[in-house]
Formats: sequence, C-alpha cells, structure tokens
Amino acid sequence: MWSRQAVLPRCCHRNKRRVPQDLTTNQINIMNCKTKLLTLAGVLLVAAVAQADPKETFEKTCAKCHGADGTGQTKMGQKLGCRDYTDAKVSDSLKDDVAFKALKEGLTNDDGKTLMKPVQDLSDDDIKGLIAYVRAFKK
Repeated sequence: MWSRQAVLPRCCHRNKRRVPQDLTTNQINIMNCKTKLLTLAGVLLVAAVAQADPKETFEKTCAKCHGADGTGQTKMGQKLGCRDYTDAKVSDSLKDDVAFKALKEGLTNDDGKTLMKPVQDLSDDDIKGLIAYVRAFKK
C-alpha cells in the first residue's frame, strides 16, 4: 500500500510540512500555486512602486547643475557649461543613445576631468524615463 507521504508532492515531503490528511494531492498543488501567485503579485507590486519618478530623480540628482527648469543657469551649471534643454535646437541635437551613455557612464572633458558622474541605482527604464523628462523641457 501507498503511504500518505508517498502521495504528497516533493516540496511538501522535503519541507516536512504538516498537511491535513483529508487534502488530496491536487488540492495541495492548487494551494502551492496560489501561494506562488500571491508571492509573484507582491514582488510585482514592490517593483512597480520602486520605479523611480523621473521628476523626483531629476530634482534630486540633476537640478544642482542643470537647474530645476533645465536651463543650466546655476552656478555649477555655468561653470561646467551645461546646455539649455529648453532650447529646441539643443534638445533636438540630444540623441537618446548618447544621453543614455552619459547618464550610465558619466561625462568627462578632453582633459579627463569629470563633468558629470554616472547616475546611481537607476534601472535602464528609469534612465529612459529621465531622458524623456529632460526632453519635455523643450519649448
């Protein structure tokens, strides 16, 4: 004869969880699936909340030099020669791949002096959102 332990899925047998004797293997599998789905839903919710807000990121990371309005008219922005992203010509000349690389790797001048440090703790999607936010400064 088969023992109850032999009928249980491997995960229940391995973890030695106590399972009520009146549950079938199918019911146990359904419970395991529901648990996994709830866990996945929780992870997705955390990921959605964790995505950075481009405006908040710009104000925290970029506005010191580029200005809150994107004009680059701050002391540091003028010193470093930040471009005015409200100017249509400047905004149009900014290529997404170049901006992405600058944000990801930082910028240096010809002498090797750091002009802009790479952004920290931002996903590729967050960086793309930041670039779209900067493009919205165009007048």
